[in-house]
Amino acid sequence: MSIFAGIVNLESTQSIPRSVVQDLSAAMTRSAVDKPRLFEGPGYAFAKIDFGILGGDGAYVDDHGIVSLLAGVPLLLGAESGANRHDELKVLHAAWKKADVSTLQGSRGSFCAVHFDPTSRRLSVVCDKIGLRPVYYTLQNGYLIFSTAVRILEAIPVVERKIDLSGVAEIVSLGYPLGNRSPYATISTLGPGEIVEAGPSGIRRREYWRWDTLPECAVSQEELPSRLFKEFQHAVRRRLGNQRAVVGCLSGGLDSRCIVSCLRLLGTEVHTLNFALAGSQDLVLGKLAADKLGTRHFEFPMGPLDDHWDKMLTIHGSWLSETAAEREVEQPRLLWSGDGGSVGLGHVYLTEEIVTLMRQGRIADAIEAYLRHNRVGLPMRLFLRGQRERVRDLLHASILEELGKLKSFDEGRRFHLFLMANDQRRHLARHYEDIDLQRFELVTPFFDSEFLQVILSSPIDGFLRHRFYSRWLEEYPPDTRATPWQAYPGHEPCPIPLPEGLRGQWEGSYGREEDQALLRQNLAIGKKVLSDPRFPEWLLDRKILRLAVWLTRLGLRDYSYLFKAANIFTRYSA
Repeated sequence: MSIFAGIVNLESTQSIPRSVVQDLSAAMTRSAVDKPRLFEGPGYAFAKIDFGILGGDGAYVDDHGIVSLLAGVPLLLGAESGANRHDELKVLHAAWKKADVSTLQGSRGSFCAVHFDPTSRRLSVVCDKIGLRPVYYTLQNGYLIFSTAVRILEAIPVVERKIDLSGVAEIVSLGYPLGNRSPYATISTLGPGEIVEAGPSGIRRREYWRWDTLPECAVSQEELPSRLFKEFQHAVRRRLGNQRAVVGCLSGGLDSRCIVSCLRLLGTEVHTLNFALAGSQDLVLGKLAADKLGTRHFEFPMGPLDDHWDKMLTIHGSWLSETAAEREVEQPRLLWSGDGGSVGLGHVYLTEEIVTLMRQGRIADAIEAYLRHNRVGLPMRLFLRGQRERVRDLLHASILEELGKLKSFDEGRRFHLFLMANDQRRHLARHYEDIDLQRFELVTPFFDSEFLQVILSSPIDGFLRHRFYSRWLEEYPPDTRATPWQAYPGHEPCPIPLPEGLRGQWEGSYGREEDQALLRQNLAIGKKVLSDPRFPEWLLDRKILRLAVWLTRLGLRDYSYLFKAANIFTRYSA
């Protein structure tokens, strides 16, 4: 587990001001026990913290003073299972010195890196093929400043921050900004398979990998489940290495179940965690699967008020403190997770209508169908009347712009590529933003690039609504599909009857007391926003928000969605 940040003077070798280096170093972590390792020289300063979870040093400096820093694990082609990531970094370092990207093209892991030659002043900032592990950067006053977390750039006083209205509107609507945007117009992020290169001659972006240029897969539809199962097994095996016992999440869904099943096939002892609501399908079905797959299961039911990542942190900490598992698992802070399965393989968020409209060239209609199906949009009543026209079409225009950057052998597949390059690329951004607090790494085989390459080069129709997923399950041992699982509404149903009387994940999962607790929490957000000095008076209607708080408090209607949206706009306003 690593985080890094740095600053380079692109115009000269004049030393970086000491105060800036101190600000950068202080912003790296919120734990007093972490001491950043500094790499400094004429006109540059880098800081890195490696928490020692992934094994192998994530920093390398050669005899010429050329620096390479790594977060994550590249999983390079040809490297042995369980290879030390420091050895992989040295391989990449040698390739980057020659401006060779072919080694990157063979990577299948999630990582980001930076490479700097003090002599030539050439800086390269690199993202993995999905862009899952983010890097943010800003170019200001001749300095290029970069970091693996936005919060670090926010904490450096010399970094100017100005709200990006499109980026924040996208966060409100979708949960993440699109393309290379961040919440700030002055800060950008790398895209999938992208390199930002900077030096005395300027700055440029280039791609070493593109998902939308893949030719159609030659594997037949009959052979595809077997091929993907073998590829997924390989993805799990590469990440497992020589470990004999691991810990991972096991919910009532399919993604984590498939990972655990593959691990058990390899003879691995698996400790599984579940933090779902008491009496929920997620909790009960996870336990049934754990019993059938033979894992050592740990439950810590939590309520609706808790943030997802806070829940992950709590259950992982509880597992460490309440069991002897830490002594039995070689890497107890590596947590296997099913993230990426529902969209990458299950094709959630897409419908036959969206695919058909894309193939007919009716892209604008496809976008509207996507927004309607997923109930996505901006709360227009929150904005001042003079601003509503300005923001009304922001989201549609942004999606259209991103779709326009992509192509595919199948126009229907193009919308899925959009989701992979945006929704899935940003899927774990919150985790990496707060990884200094989380203190664990996620192992995510569903984001394996070789596995995804087979999916994204295949016709899309059979994948919609988890239909292919059901065929894929037939490749697994019978125990994997012997107990019921949660299925998305409108998707391929579970053929096994579910136990009665359990709370579902998508509707009716909370009781009256839990609903009231959530309402009180959201009302507190509304009141806080109204008193926040950063409230964007130029954009949002304070009177509407105040009225919404009163109506919600009186129980006439729940306007919590307005409070949450206003909170996000206020958070990123100057």
